[in-house]
Amino acid sequence: MQLRHRFHWFVALILSLCWFALASAPVEAVVADDMALVPRQALSALHFQKRPAIEPLQTLWQNLLTPQLQAWGWQWSDLTPWLGDEGVWVQLPCPTASCRSVRPLGIWHLKRPEAAVAFLNQYWQTHTHQRETYDGVALQVGEGLATAIVGDRLWVASDREAILASLGNQAARDANLAGLPFYQQALGQLSDQDSLIFYANLQPLTRPNQFPPAYDRLLIGIHSYNNAIHVETVLHVTADSPLSPTSLDLNALRAVGDRPSLVVAGRHLPDTYQALLATLDTFRFAATPKGTAIVPQLLKDLSTKVGIDLETAIFPFGGDRYTLAMWQQPEGWQWWWQTSQTPETPNLLQQLEEQARAAGYDVNRLVLDKQAVTAWVKLTLDPNTTEGLTSDVAAVYQQDQDTLTLASSLAFLKPTGRRTPWLNEELTRQQNAPVGLLYAQWQDLYPHLVQQFPLLAYLNGLSAGWLGRLQSMTWVNYGTSDRLQRSEMILASR
Repeated sequence: MQLRHRFHWFVALILSLCWFALASAPVEAVVADDMALVPRQALSALHFQKRPAIEPLQTLWQNLLTPQLQAWGWQWSDLTPWLGDEGVWVQLPCPTASCRSVRPLGIWHLKRPEAAVAFLNQYWQTHTHQRETYDGVALQVGEGLATAIVGDRLWVASDREAILASLGNQAARDANLAGLPFYQQALGQLSDQDSLIFYANLQPLTRPNQFPPAYDRLLIGIHSYNNAIHVETVLHVTADSPLSPTSLDLNALRAVGDRPSLVVAGRHLPDTYQALLATLDTFRFAATPKGTAIVPQLLKDLSTKVGIDLETAIFPFGGDRYTLAMWQQPEGWQWWWQTSQTPETPNLLQQLEEQARAAGYDVNRLVLDKQAVTAWVKLTLDPNTTEGLTSDVAAVYQQDQDTLTLASSLAFLKPTGRRTPWLNEELTRQQNAPVGLLYAQWQDLYPHLVQQFPLLAYLNGLSAGWLGRLQSMTWVNYGTSDRLQRSEMILASR
């Protein structure tokens, strides 16, 4: 339990570092040399070129690492004069099954190696330790701490074995992280502007007695561009996907209209959703502490808000391409759905109309802009209105050649008017064609999400309000090639 807890906190640190990437000046791209010092059995490794120097990341960074430094009897004020900004922070697994805590390993560049040597000599004079030499490198090994200095780098770990594994694996490409085929291939997929690189072995996050997981390794690159944080992700897929998704036309998504609160676009929705559930089921973090699967519950809550069961009534229409857009309005959530018509479309529409009639709605055929429109309307006596009636529109739809469009009302059947450029311009210009997209106007969704998931409020406080200031989030899936699934997240703040 402790291993999983610390590993999740380390992942939370990586996500929080996005704020640092946005607020800091650009730095040179990370090189992979330091990863040659990371043992391949590492659970995770963060390669950074500059420690956070702004709030709230400086406080967050210190709060996460300070307890470990204090356990060694160190303070940041002691290290700052000689410790550099670049390095690698690694988490290694326990050597035995009975061990339940990860083993930290830090490899830091030194801006003043002679001052670091003087500090360590003074420290070890007052702490019981053993001195030994490994391949010409002097090690100091004490209770819960081991140190070594080689050139302009400092090795610090909870045990000597961690340092020996790092020093010994540097020359053996089949034993260090830089020589891992996945790492080499995935690094080539990332932008050369990334200033932070994070690697994680996902197998410890899988459920017990379940192997292999859908994804077993992860590499993340982070950089900032045009006031937005770009988080590139590469996952190693353990099995070939049965789906062969087709690229999306991002320019066509602009027809969605004025600043949507949420947009989801892709192909083969029913199969993709079931594949997502199967993938998440292999990981322990996909469920609440009470065992409730998070994604199905989110979909259920969303269905309640829009007044229709999305999984059973809407998802089957997405057998080919689909786009779902939602807007938060004073009168409630409004939605717009567009998909390609398939041979199953007439039967699916008939089932929807039968459900509408069973719920007391009339199925009305209208003409709007010289095109046939079907609306499901329920009239109710209401003496408080001028007409004495109120109308409740469950949904409307329109068929146009090979396209089917459904909406929550006539006003949203053809979302027109002022077009806010919600889609990131860089996405439409690049050559990589995505196969799926998720866009969220975070300012619209956050108040609702934080009510359902109080953990978000805690994380918002931990990030000094960064989650609350986040403006929009765009996630793009570029599909899988050679068992590498690449995606990108763009986080724009005000």
